[in-house]
Formats: sequence, C-alpha cells, structure tokens
Amino acid sequence: MNIRCYKKKHYKNNRILPGKQKGINLIIFIVFLFLAVAVAADDVLAQKNQRVVSDEIITRVRKEISQYPTTPDNLRMRYRILVAWARKLIDEDIDISEAFSRQEAMQIRELAEKGNTDEACSRVNNAFVRLGKISYKSNQQFEESTPKKKIVPRVISFNTKASKVEITDALPKNRKGFDIKNKPYFNTVVVNSENGIVKVKLTDEPIWIIEGNLPKTKKLKPEDSPFGFHPASINNRDYGYAQDIGVVYDRGGIYIMWFLVQPDITKNYDWQRSDNYFKILPYGMMPLKNITVAHDGMVKVPGRRSPPRKVRRREIDLSQHLEGTTYRPKDKGAYSTWVKATVERYDGDGIDDMPGLHTPAKYWQVDNEPPRLREGYTDLVLITSKAIKEADPQAKVLIGGLQLPCGEERKIRNYYRTQAPLLKELNGRAIDIVDFHWFGLVGEWKMLPEAMRIVKDDLKKYGFHNTPIWFTEMGIYSGKPSVRRRENLPLQSEREQASEMIKRYAVALSEGVEKIFWAWGMKEGFGNINDNDFFDNTGFIYDGIGPNDPGNGIKKNIYYTHKKMAQLLQYWDGNVPEKIEIGKNIFAYRFRFNSLEDVGIITAWIDD
Repeated sequence: MNIRCYKKKHYKNNRILPGKQKGINLIIFIVFLFLAVAVAADDVLAQKNQRVVSDEIITRVRKEISQYPTTPDNLRMRYRILVAWARKLIDEDIDISEAFSRQEAMQIRELAEKGNTDEACSRVNNAFVRLGKISYKSNQQFEESTPKKKIVPRVISFNTKASKVEITDALPKNRKGFDIKNKPYFNTVVVNSENGIVKVKLTDEPIWIIEGNLPKTKKLKPEDSPFGFHPASINNRDYGYAQDIGVVYDRGGIYIMWFLVQPDITKNYDWQRSDNYFKILPYGMMPLKNITVAHDGMVKVPGRRSPPRKVRRREIDLSQHLEGTTYRPKDKGAYSTWVKATVERYDGDGIDDMPGLHTPAKYWQVDNEPPRLREGYTDLVLITSKAIKEADPQAKVLIGGLQLPCGEERKIRNYYRTQAPLLKELNGRAIDIVDFHWFGLVGEWKMLPEAMRIVKDDLKKYGFHNTPIWFTEMGIYSGKPSVRRRENLPLQSEREQASEMIKRYAVALSEGVEKIFWAWGMKEGFGNINDNDFFDNTGFIYDGIGPNDPGNGIKKNIYYTHKKMAQLLQYWDGNVPEKIEIGKNIFAYRFRFNSLEDVGIITAWIDD
C-alpha cells in the first residue's frame, strides 16, 4: 500500500501547467497501485491456494507489533502481511470474519488512500490483535479435538498414620494459563482416615496429599532446595517471576569466559559483564556459573554443522586463547591465573572481592555439554578445577552437562559413544558434582529409573561413587514446535507439560538427584526466536510469538503448578523422598516432614 498522501493541486483555469506531465504519470501510478492492492486484498481473502508471505515473517511482525505500533512508514508492509496472515487462517478453515473481514480490509485501504494514516495504522494494530486471539482459539480447539488416551479414574487405598489428609490438585483447575484471570484455583478436599486407611481418587494428573497438618515451621533450608532455573531471569534483569514460584538457584545464560574478560592476554581483565550479573542477582538467589576459555559456539570446528544463519556469530580470533579447536587453553599458566582471579573476585571471602558483592558464587561448571567433536575436555577440567580449588577450597566443581541416556535410542547411543568416555578419562578426579541434561517428550519420566541405573553403575565404575548428581537442564515443551531435522514433534498441551514436570521432579528426586534446573528460560524465546523450535516452547511464560501463543506475558499452567509444588515442599525435610508401593501402575512418592515420622507430603498419579 502506498502510504504517501498527495495534496490536490489547483492551477489557473484548472489547466495543468507545462512541465507537470510527470504529475499525470504519478497519479496514474497511484490509481493502478491502489487497484492492484484492492485486487490483491480481495484475492487474498477469497482464495486458498497461494502463499506470498512466510510464517516466519508473519511471526516476526506479530512480535514487532506487540512492542512497536504501526506507523505510516511501515503501514504498507504490515498491511500486506496482515492480509497474508488472514489468508493463511482461511486456508486452515478458520472463520476470521469477526476479526478481519473483507470490508475491514477495504476500509483500511480507503483510509490510507484518503491520507488518514493514523486511523489506518490503528486499525492494522487492532486487526493483528484480533487475528491473534482467533488463531489462539483455533489452536485451542484443535488441541481439544486431538485424540488423547483417556485415563479412567481409579479409587485407591493407602495406609497413613495421619487421622486425616488434605488432597489438593497439583495443577490449577483452569485448562490453560490464559483462562486464569486473577489467581489460580486448586481443588482441595479433606478426607478422614479409617483404621489408618485413606481412599483417594487418582487420574494421570498428579495430586498432592498432605498427611495431617503442615508443620508450623518450614524445614527445607534454601541451600537444600532442589529448585533451579536456567536462566532464572528474564532478559538478564528480572528475577521477580523466579522468586514468585520458589526458585532458589540460577544458572545464568551468560558464561564467564576468559576470551571476553581478557581478549588480549597481555592486557588487564575487564570484569564489566560478569560484575553486572552479580549486581543484578537478588539476595537469596544462589548462582551456578559456567566458566571456560570461550563459548563453544565461537569455535569453528571442521565438519561440524554451523548454527542457522540468523544466529551465527561473527568470526572470532581465539588464537591467543585456545589450542586450535580443542578445549585446551593455549597458555595454561595465563588461563589458570585468570580462573583463580575470577573465583577470588566472586567467592565472598572479603579478599579481592567485587565491590558490593552480596551473593557469592560457590558452584562452578566447566564449560557445557562436551565434547561436541572437540578434544581436550578432560584437560580443561583438570586445569580449571585445580585453579578453582586453590582460590576457594569450599567451592564445588561441576562437569559440563552430560546427556542423560534417557528417551530416544540415539541419546542412549550418544551417551555410550561420547559421554561415558569422559567419565572414564576423569577417573574420579576434579569433579564434585556430576551434571546431566534431560529433555524429551511427555511420558519419558517413566524411563528415568533405568537411565539412572545406567548412570549410577558408570559413576561407580569410573571413580565417582556417591558423587552428587544434578540436572542443570531439564525441560519439555507445550504447543507444537516446528519440524526440525526431520523430527515431527507432537502437540503437547499446557496441562501435559505441567503434569510431566511434577512427575519428573518426583521420580528424579526419589532417584537421588539433588538439584533440578528447568530449561530453557522463565519466558519463551531462544536463539532465533522466530523459528519456533523446541526451546522456544519450554518457558513458563509466553512471549507473544508462535502459532500456539495466546499473548506476550501470559503465564502457562506450569508456572502456577511449579509455585504450588515449591510452596508445599518447603515443609519437606530435604531427604530423598520414598516411593510408596500401592499397586500396579500407581505411582506415589512421600516427601517426609522429618525422618522420624512416616508422614509428609505425597504426590501420586496413575499411568494405565
């Protein structure tokens, strides 16, 4: 659409003065342009065969409009994309007549033609919002119509030493976070026990069973909390949501890298980036920091697939810092000195600390997810761990996130091919905590016990017997990510995501996992935020982008579910929860109030 407004020119005797022939051509051009747009708009809203604008462009513009209103400068472009999106929804047999009719399209065009661009811009903005709601509702209806295996509720009996129990749904009553207007409602009933037996109705969605009354004091110490997030902040600034839902540990998305702190190893350190992280980190939020020479994405490894063009990083010269494409620092002495200076700056011992440091770092993770077709990771661990311990003997060192042998066969093969050999090379050295990463689909919680059996056997075999285990990345998505690497991921609802989270926490903690960090992100959006990949859909809060997104800032069901879980488990004593054997396909785990009593908080569900 041509946005420029041309004033009518009056000449003597209504004649066109000599030299104004170009004006005729311009007027003719404008007329034909508006006719073309009119035909295109009608064609777009009437036909279902052509695709002019990609889904990615539509998604990008939807995001832009949520932040920056339409202006006369971009009205033409946004109108064209609005019409293309309308056609796309029509292609999907969605009735958009109430959101963006053909008449509305014509009116917007006429407003622009008459020079009333402000009104035209406003209408474009409003039409995008209305279509967004229509799109969300259609996806909601599709989700409701998608066949799901029906689980028949079962009434089960279990033994308890409490005279009564309080039964609370683990998930809020509302089907989606979008439906929660004020605060979530969790169905709750109180049931008296008879001769030490309580009858409870179970479905495939977990419930919480509180045996007796909650203790008067909270038992779980902050340092014993299992609740972490990767990362806990939004845009590296806002920790309010994480604090609201009970998150205690933050694995920040930004690593501390030698290359960034000291780009030229002959010059002084620049602590600005890492200092900013610790300045923003709120009191009570405990940091886990990744430390390394340079981010793996900065290293160009022959034969390794490059990231998508939109997220490729600029060419970086790492010749001062790395031995080729390995993990090994080129100048081991200089690197070790830097590691010690880093740990000393953030350890909170009062010696050479960052000015104003209020939350020290006591957990350090060496790089992330090795080996990625690179050599020398074990050498990096040995050098880094030694330097960390020299600076702070109380600090704990984590291995850089190994893939858990759980889920798809390729993940299990990769564990044996690339992950277990790293444990073997380390041979019980330099690592205080072993970290695994676990993603996958709804239902994979059932596979964890076997995966943990494999892991524990290998840890014992390779010298890490009784070494604590953390999951610093665990997550599943809601919605339907785009096809990637020929992998057609299924649609998963918000309730399925929230249920799976509870089940994963319960099973993992019962298997002895000490800390679990949800990943990726409190809010949706990862890397190229417009490609709708797996990690664009794992967050607890929508970002306003994607086909199943109801709007920026709307909390998912999982947000309220996590908050409920963290609130209840404050009364848990922190010891490994016990699995309660009740019957076939019944899963129940008790988080005791204290080790001397057989009462606590139970989560339970069935899986038929």
